[in-house]
Amino acid sequence: MTATVQFYKGNQYQYTADLVVGSIWYLNAIKPGKFAISINARHTGTLPENLIDLMVLGWLPTTWLLRRVMDEDDSYYSAFIKLRTTEVTTAIYFIISGTGINEGAVIEKDRGFVHATYELSDEVWYIVQTNYDRAKEDPYHDMRRYPAEARIYDLGNIHMNEQIFFDKVMYKWPNFNLATIFTSIMVPATGYINTTVWW
Repeated sequence: MTATVQFYKGNQYQYTADLVVGSIWYLNAIKPGKFAISINARHTGTLPENLIDLMVLGWLPTTWLLRRVMDEDDSYYSAFIKLRTTEVTTAIYFIISGTGINEGAVIEKDRGFVHATYELSDEVWYIVQTNYDRAKEDPYHDMRRYPAEARIYDLGNIHMNEQIFFDKVMYKWPNFNLATIFTSIMVPATGYINTTVWW
């Protein structure tokens, strides 16, 4: 079971996160007016390697790092730096967006170091990340990145909004398929978060 939970410090609202009920880690989270972060699995490494990194080297599990950033950081820049520089036990993709111009990035991490970073720029106004490295082609059996990129490009950014993005990109095959567990759209500038759990 997944729940969308608002977190407070005393009486002051801090952020909203999606989490598995009973767990202490997040799947994605938003700090309105500041930034939003989502994680995607990156399938490299093994469970024994991850456990060694955790117990021997003291590296953080990726989902714990997400929680630490949400608890401790108050700006896109500080969150971005912490996600890039903190050693983690599992290969992962951190997707972070902010409220300012070109505040958005995909941080492609290996265990212990950054494999690659992709950032928004004046020429690049969107980045689509699935569960595969961007430097390689998506596998034939799971090509989701290219259809999403094509749809976003065709729609353009002038009239893009949360509902259009959901209806025209995220709810279209192959981005929505039998393996889709949940769909979450977050907009840090407005605090908008909408998570749909499918199965």
